[in-house]
Amino acid sequence: MYVSLEMTYLWQAYFITQDLLLYDEISDSPAEAHTSGMCADLGQVQYVLSDKTGTLTKNIMKLRRCSVAGMIYGEPMDTKVKIDMSKQSDSSKGRAISFESMLSEGVSIWSPLSDLNRFRTLPRSSDQQTLLNFMRTLVLCNNAMLMPNQITGELNVTDKDSLKACLEAESADEVALVLACAEHAGIVLVKRDSTEAHVLGLTYSNPIEKLNSRSTDDSEGHSRSLSEFSNPSSPINLSNNKEKFDILAINEFDSRRKRMSVVIRIAGRSPMLLCKGADSSMFPVCVTGPYTTQCKEHVDDFASSGLRTLVMAKRDLTEEQFQSWFLNYKAASNSLVNRSEMLQRVAEEIEVSMNLLGAVGIEDELQDGVVKTIEVLGEAGLNLW
Repeated sequence: MYVSLEMTYLWQAYFITQDLLLYDEISDSPAEAHTSGMCADLGQVQYVLSDKTGTLTKNIMKLRRCSVAGMIYGEPMDTKVKIDMSKQSDSSKGRAISFESMLSEGVSIWSPLSDLNRFRTLPRSSDQQTLLNFMRTLVLCNNAMLMPNQITGELNVTDKDSLKACLEAESADEVALVLACAEHAGIVLVKRDSTEAHVLGLTYSNPIEKLNSRSTDDSEGHSRSLSEFSNPSSPINLSNNKEKFDILAINEFDSRRKRMSVVIRIAGRSPMLLCKGADSSMFPVCVTGPYTTQCKEHVDDFASSGLRTLVMAKRDLTEEQFQSWFLNYKAASNSLVNRSEMLQRVAEEIEVSMNLLGAVGIEDELQDGVVKTIEVLGEAGLNLW
């Protein structure tokens, strides 16, 4: 009897190694049975515990949807009405947009991701400022670094392709957000180190301030009058000059806060805090704004679609507020005792009373065959967690 069972196990193990359905073409590798009793062991399995990221998914993130100022950028959601802003007339795009009436009726306004560059042409308004700071957060609020191209050994970033070859970050979602800025809005991170970042495609939020600090000539040498910028109906359409951001401090992500933030400064301006994190940790530290309710609904919709969600916010700091906080930050950074706990407390001191900017939905695509595999496991009576 024992010999018969062992012979049966051996033949079953052989069938496993020869099964074409278990053959992986990509790696050119068949299934391997390392023990003769594998089939008997598999028959006793009742529960399968699996991580999602990198196991069921490809760990290749891609930005799919954004929610900014009550508008969804990306694929339309399953709501009562969808309005594609890309099909509106140029005149309707060029004026200040008020969505309150439509939002109050439960209408979901959506636009392609390519319309994220609208911050350049929208009239100056709170919505334009929100979109501009939202894009700043996507490209700057991270630990991304630019390294020399592994093939050419050069570090010359000019577009999305060269950025992709040189970009490195701690997490795949940070890479996805920075690359999405380059792909959909023409915002390219061309230089980044521990103290400063240079970004191509972001414009100043206040053209008059730029004129006061530089000149009234545009990038093509044409004089532009101050009245043109001071006119509220004139759109902001400055050139895609490279802009420098000083990185003053970075509050790293941790599992308790579930968010990270960076303090930046644009030349001649006060410091600004940019923050991103999980919705459960971000909404409580943000002040209630005109689009808070809509943003929460959009985050729920993104999550229901299987997307990973992140919420973006910012806070303008006075010089006195920053200097006072920065003393505590330096003390915590240099501490040799309880350094992590001290940095967490210091981060929580400044990550308060922030203005909500929006949210993103990031897709981590499932590996091939995952859905069918889960169905088969269910048919076999296995429970998957």
